[in-house]
Amino acid sequence: MPTARHDELSVIEAAYILAGTESEWVESLARAAAPMLDEGWGLSATTWTAHPDGIVLRAMSTLGGPAALADAAVDAMRATRREIQLALVRSGPCTSLGSLGGSRLIEDDRGSQGLLRLGIRDSLTILAGDSGGFMTGLSAYRATPFRPSRRTVSCWSRIASHLAAGFRVRRGLAAAGAEVAAAGDPLVGCEAILTPSGKVAHAEEPAQRARAALARAVIAVDRARSSQRRDDPDGALEAWRGLVEGRWSLLEHFDTDGQRFLVARKNDPDAAGPLALSLRERQVLACRARGLSLKLIAYDLGLSVPSISRTLKSAMTKLGISSPEELAAFIFAGA
Repeated sequence: MPTARHDELSVIEAAYILAGTESEWVESLARAAAPMLDEGWGLSATTWTAHPDGIVLRAMSTLGGPAALADAAVDAMRATRREIQLALVRSGPCTSLGSLGGSRLIEDDRGSQGLLRLGIRDSLTILAGDSGGFMTGLSAYRATPFRPSRRTVSCWSRIASHLAAGFRVRRGLAAAGAEVAAAGDPLVGCEAILTPSGKVAHAEEPAQRARAALARAVIAVDRARSSQRRDDPDGALEAWRGLVEGRWSLLEHFDTDGQRFLVARKNDPDAAGPLALSLRERQVLACRARGLSLKLIAYDLGLSVPSISRTLKSAMTKLGISSPEELAAFIFAGA
């Protein structure tokens, strides 16, 4: 069920709700984000699968705004020109049409006509996905083209990391079976169990080798969700990284006695690309091609900026690529 708090971390908490259907999950995301993002024109949360010939809408929840917003939002998802969709993906996890050139991009777009008739000419768009084509996003609609502030872009780009991670966890549970997915049991596939103080109660390989990193991350997340959340919200958001050591998501779990633990579940993103590259190189290249900065990629994967920089340089050298433009053309070839 949706959290009662109305801050950015409430959206992250909603992202890691594991029980319930996908439709219920996107509704919880929309309800958590609306107090921060909806300026009276409505908001939608969506999951879809991207393919070279278009997208397959999986679930959508639309809150607020004009009465016909839900139908117009579905039409925009299904029929907006491919080049507009790709431009949004390539521009980073948090953007707007105003940042890409304004509403002229959609004035002759068939998929956008329903939104235009409602007076909507832009949206704050938060996109999270993996190179496998699984995407989730938030769209907060606006009446005029605009550019989000640097703080907004920084904040919601980091939140996008958790939207992607939460969606991966849910898909992993679904792959384990309908009963497991319905229960939303984070113990399925877990590799370590820790107390909120960072004490390791159980760890398998390779979590055994990362006990110290997992303990530090657990303490940081627990602090972020408590006192730091109130006193330093930006610091709390920064502390709660998308992954730990590029491998684990931290999920809350209560045992039968009501004792609280944090579970480290393997949840690293798959990434398509040449077999000559390592998985980490493919992950970093995919992030970079979507417009993520080195700092944001480090946040996304829970690694250091120098490590991301070395990995990116190695991968681009192997591929003979020397510029961001060449990288984007390579990654999105055939998209």
